Amino acid sequence: MAKFDKVIPPGQTGKISATIDSKKYSGKLDKAINVVSNDPIKPKTVVNLKCSILGVTILPTSRAYFNTYTGQSQTKELNVATLGDAEINAHAIASKPNIVLRLEKTDHKKPVDKNEYWIQYKLFITIPENYPEGRFAESVTVASNSEYTTTSHVRIAGSVSPALVVSPAVVRLNSTNGKKLPQRIIKLTKKIGDDFAVTNVIVDPPQLKATVEETEKGRQFSVKLSWSDIATKGQFDGKVVIHTNDRRRPVINVPVHVSIK
Repeated sequence: MAKFDKVIPPGQTGKISATIDSKKYSGKLDKAINVVSNDPIKPKTVVNLKCSILGVTILPTSRAYFNTYTGQSQTKELNVATLGDAEINAHAIASKPNIVLRLEKTDHKKPVDKNEYWIQYKLFITIPENYPEGRFAESVTVASNSEYTTTSHVRIAGSVSPALVVSPAVVRLNSTNGKKLPQRIIKLTKKIGDDFAVTNVIVDPPQLKATVEETEKGRQFSVKLSWSDIATKGQFDGKVVIHTNDRRRPVINVPVHVSIK
């Protein structure tokens, strides 16, 4: 935030006062103030402000974003650095116990220049293979015996998507006036790897027929469904049981609802 003299008489000087709230920042800061005036020679001037806020800071940023699939882990590496501190002892705590942390001491020497970062630890944050599907927003706290900063926070966010996508999750077949029921297709797509296979398909009731086709080698299969008896009116509930070689989802059940009027 900056305050300044708006009107400066000819031959006089003005003042610009700038304030930085150090509670919101850590480490080295490089800010600028743009001064715009009606001076015909130099209507715009840039004032650069540099300062160092002592204590612990997370480099290159105190945020980590993850985008992964179930069954696939992902790790982000950050640096725990200090300005003006002696050697510190630190440990890290995650807001959820299934977030895996590793804090390793480095062999970096303390810089001669007190305004240079001293990287004392490497912080590894891992979203493991068994992390639940969906979006998440959590945090990691780095606590230390720093003279200036006892706790630093890392915001972590992202999403874990299903590695095997089944679409649709429910199949509906509807017919009126004796018209043939349209064919429906269940697609199974593996997002990671190239060795995916459908090993067997079981349908119920017997009027429901299924054929299997590999539409992308090792990655996608289609199960085509049809209904063989359109003469019998009524509501029928059935299912398709799909067996795969996926270790997380070896058996997939897809409900089928049939309506013939």
